Amino acid sequence: MIGNIIKANRVRKEWTQEQLAERLNVTKATVSKWELHQSMPDIAMLPALGDAFGISMDELLEYDPEKKSTERVSFHATLPEKALRFDEVYRKVAETRGKVSVLKFTPVNLRRDGSCDGWNLYVNMDFDDPLILKMIQKLTSAGEYHDIIENHEIDGMQTSCQHLWLTKDEIIHFETGDRVAAKAATKRMIEKGIFTEDELC
Repeated sequence: MIGNIIKANRVRKEWTQEQLAERLNVTKATVSKWELHQSMPDIAMLPALGDAFGISMDELLEYDPEKKSTERVSFHATLPEKALRFDEVYRKVAETRGKVSVLKFTPVNLRRDGSCDGWNLYVNMDFDDPLILKMIQKLTSAGEYHDIIENHEIDGMQTSCQHLWLTKDEIIHFETGDRVAAKAATKRMIEKGIFTEDELC
């Protein structure tokens, strides 16, 4: 970050914050805020900073034309552990850079008095291997679906987030927050007999 570059070059020059501030005609508090990442220099100030330190704009802004952006796609899923049907998936996620952890128990046939017929264990998973989606789809029963979150990041910053409604024979995509696309996806699930008309909002 530019605050780190300013501090490193100020220390290299053996200047105090006050001495740098005097050279740039700003206050010591302004320099301090830059170095603490509480604010950034105005764009008009960048040439003066570069001149003061004897470095180029590229060096000041840490711009490297050879450096390529890193894009990452990851998935977040919650699957039932009933009869260990997805045990193969859990193992595959654990073998990769993924993470598997117990998320929650949910009651089966919960009644008004609080009693139920048992509990289902659901497992939380994070993974980035798209082949695992195919494994989940292969093990999904007819009439069943899984809501999987797909996150896109560039250099660690999230650029988009999608829902994947994964069924036995189809994966339906829609952007999180896109109500029109979510409604169309819901209609498709009704056509497939997975949702009921009551779930169309």
